[in-house]
Amino acid sequence: MGVGYQSESRPPLSWRDGGLRKWSIHMAARKGMTAKRRIVQIFAISIAATACTSANAASRKSDAAPASIPLKSMETRCPTAVADEKRVDMRFYFRRPPEKTPTDSSLRTELLQMARKDQRARISLIRHGMSDPKYVRAVKAVDTKNGEHLKQILGKYGFPSPAMVGYDGTNAAWLLLQHQDQDPAWQRKWLNALTQLAKRYELSPEDYALFVDRVRVNEGRKQIYGTQFLPGGFVLKPTEDPAHLDERREKLGLIPESEYECILRAMYNPKQTEVSR
Repeated sequence: MGVGYQSESRPPLSWRDGGLRKWSIHMAARKGMTAKRRIVQIFAISIAATACTSANAASRKSDAAPASIPLKSMETRCPTAVADEKRVDMRFYFRRPPEKTPTDSSLRTELLQMARKDQRARISLIRHGMSDPKYVRAVKAVDTKNGEHLKQILGKYGFPSPAMVGYDGTNAAWLLLQHQDQDPAWQRKWLNALTQLAKRYELSPEDYALFVDRVRVNEGRKQIYGTQFLPGGFVLKPTEDPAHLDERREKLGLIPESEYECILRAMYNPKQTEVSR
């Protein structure tokens, strides 16, 4: 989800925006990240005003935000989607350049601290109800404060690369920028930088798709990867050429839209026994 709430109503849904981003359980374990952290980052993004986040294989367990994510619900209700997502993540991480010691560890720490605050607020919103005014306001307040700080950081350093702050630091910067919906023009300013990161496999295709769609939706345009949903339900926001949506997703390296939606439903309605389209 993001910033820029127009009201206190329930924010729109978007899986990895689901503030908590990708989650290859296998790869996460190999890189020292718990499965819960992975899932949490994927969905934390998707729950704030337009969508919620993303985890990073280089993240440490100590960086994980406390949460209760229905992992069993997703594995039970969406086994194919979970398996496909693991394969997507593995392809990405095997192609990603090897991680090196960040040149600016202090900036990395700063970004991770900001991202943890972002995730904690969104996880609380998920756990207490997406329409709870208290927690919606809390997310908005965190986004506003983080946004002010992020503008100072990007103004001084540009968009931080993995070489500068590590993959988890870059991912944190992406997450924070993703949630600055109140300023779509500023978000778009950094689209080219994120495009270049994605081309170098330094930003996952899922995170890139979330950001592209987020920017387009915030500008009043149609999304192209099907990551953004209307608040209060699982209905896609206006989408370009929906008949060929899965083709575009496959070309970028994403799981099919139906699998993405299944995971969203399992995330937000863990007690629901069947997924109805």
